[in-house]
Amino acid sequence: MESTNKNIISSFKVQDELNPNIWYYDGESYKMKPEIRISLLDIVKDYEDFVDVELDIDDITLTGSLSNFNWSEFSDVDLHILMDFEDADPLLKKYLDSRRIIWNSLRDVTVKDFDVEVYVQDTNEPHFATGVYSVMYDDWLAEPNYTEFTLEPEKILKKSKLWMEKIDKIEDDSKRKEPQVVL
Repeated sequence: MESTNKNIISSFKVQDELNPNIWYYDGESYKMKPEIRISLLDIVKDYEDFVDVELDIDDITLTGSLSNFNWSEFSDVDLHILMDFEDADPLLKKYLDSRRIIWNSLRDVTVKDFDVEVYVQDTNEPHFATGVYSVMYDDWLAEPNYTEFTLEPEKILKKSKLWMEKIDKIEDDSKRKEPQVVL
């Protein structure tokens, strides 16, 4: 376990370029490789077919470390489906989230060996990221900048231990209580 922790922590570094399996540099900026874009759009189509609801999608975005210079072998594809839920039935978002969890658990979806995680996001929900790419419109919404940073492994381990303790507590509670009580 200690060795795995060290591998994970050492993977957190600024890369010289965006992941070359996902991006290419056209001389001015990074663009998503066309075959990756098509794969991501196909994944969203599969999710839409799975939920059996026609989705009124505003955008589909890639965010997280794979849309930034801090990617590593531990990165995943954070694929966000943006929809406006302001006038929608309040149960729609809950339904789509529950179906998303099932969809993600039933499928082993990867792109270039990175796990794909689909998330349905309200268009009006603030999302803070330094790299956000519109897969739907094939353009940056927030283009990342290369910046150095100093990694503090002790802080990472301390924070991760707190999260692991919270997760363990939820798991323990779920074994002792009815599921709706835990949530």
